[in-house]
Amino acid sequence: MLNQLKASRSNRLKRFGDHMPELLDTINRAYDQGRFIKKPVGPIGACIILRDPSLAVAVESCLRNFMKTFCCDNYKDEKVLQGLMSRFYSKGNRPQIIVIPFTDHMYNIQGRGVHHPEFPSVLETLHIPNSVVANCLIDMRNIEAILVIKDNDRARQVMQQGRPPKNCREAFTGDGDQVYNNRYYSAEYCRAKYLGGDLEAEIRLVESEVENETAQLSRFQQHSHSVTQVIKQMENDLQSIIINDKRNQASVNQVKAAISELENVEEPQTEDNNSLEEEVQDILQKIEAEKQNVKEKKKELDKHKQLVSEADSKYHYVKNRMELCVEETEPIKEELVKAEAEANKLERILKVWERKQKEHQDNIQAMRSELAVKQEELQETVAKAKQISPQRLPVDRSAKSIDTEITRLRQCISTEQSQHGDQEQVIKEYSEALINYKNNSSQVKDLKRFIDRLDNIMNDRQARYKKMRR
Repeated sequence: MLNQLKASRSNRLKRFGDHMPELLDTINRAYDQGRFIKKPVGPIGACIILRDPSLAVAVESCLRNFMKTFCCDNYKDEKVLQGLMSRFYSKGNRPQIIVIPFTDHMYNIQGRGVHHPEFPSVLETLHIPNSVVANCLIDMRNIEAILVIKDNDRARQVMQQGRPPKNCREAFTGDGDQVYNNRYYSAEYCRAKYLGGDLEAEIRLVESEVENETAQLSRFQQHSHSVTQVIKQMENDLQSIIINDKRNQASVNQVKAAISELENVEEPQTEDNNSLEEEVQDILQKIEAEKQNVKEKKKELDKHKQLVSEADSKYHYVKNRMELCVEETEPIKEELVKAEAEANKLERILKVWERKQKEHQDNIQAMRSELAVKQEELQETVAKAKQISPQRLPVDRSAKSIDTEITRLRQCISTEQSQHGDQEQVIKEYSEALINYKNNSSQVKDLKRFIDRLDNIMNDRQARYKKMRR
């Protein structure tokens, strides 16, 4: 980890692995060559930006499994990306790939996101320029429904003392602890690996931790060496004691043999026998003391050997258990990964069908609205038809033939209108012509009456003129 942090000084992508920059360059070249339908997006951790750096541990604990994940638009692109990854990663260590249709807009989470007056959701703590990454995290991790609460006690109070906020599934604390409404999980990591802000401070912190671990390991090694030396010294003391015991035993045997010889010789007891017996008693006492010392040393040695044996057996037991656990967890991990992939696939399929169902329901609703409009138009048309013909006439012709006839009549009307003008214009001209006709007819009648009167006057004058000539 320290080497990765130092390498990320010059290239931030190396936080996600030593081969990540080379993998991205390979993806860019493959995209330029036309091998991808749409260019994959990733790693996700490099596509998100924290609005508040102090929440790095919380957000990273929430998205720990998705930080190195890539997104593909289709399964063909996923297959090509798997082939590119195989150049840099072994089969079990490749970054995860999620297939999700690429869109230019983020999902509408208006009704399913959590809204709290004090604490933000994970989605609100992030600035995600790429809508594909945002939609992927919404689909796969529900970041719109997860709260970030810095204080552990406050997180317990919000999530577990009473009803959790609406649409809230879980919460993460500033230390990375995961809080549900009925359980609490402590974080495995206390430091952000991918989203940390101050790189130099992290490097110094990791270097100090490495120094502390190295010093602690050195102390353990020194203690182990000193214990080994003590055991060797005690074994040497035990060997010397055993040798002395053998020598004393030989001396005792010699003394006993001398005593036996002296007892067999029938001579009067002398004062020398008393001194020899006293010497024998002293030697026997020394032998008993040495035997007692040997027994104590043996007991102490057995105790240390037992401690060493117990420690060794515990070490082998733990080692065997670890190896067994690793062997047992490998297939479980593979099955878990397959199950998660299958679950994600089924969840994506479910979302697709839900979206199609919603579109179908929207189409049905639109058709119902259109049907209602058509029914209203039908009622208006029937009402107009009743004004023309109150009695409904049975018709044997099909609707299509009637529409054809209506279309033909409309074309005829359009032709007549184009030849003679608009109906309203014709009616208006007719009205004006009728008014002019009536005015002219009235004037003609007046003129006829005036002419008749003039005729009468002229006849009268002519009669008078004739009469005067006579």
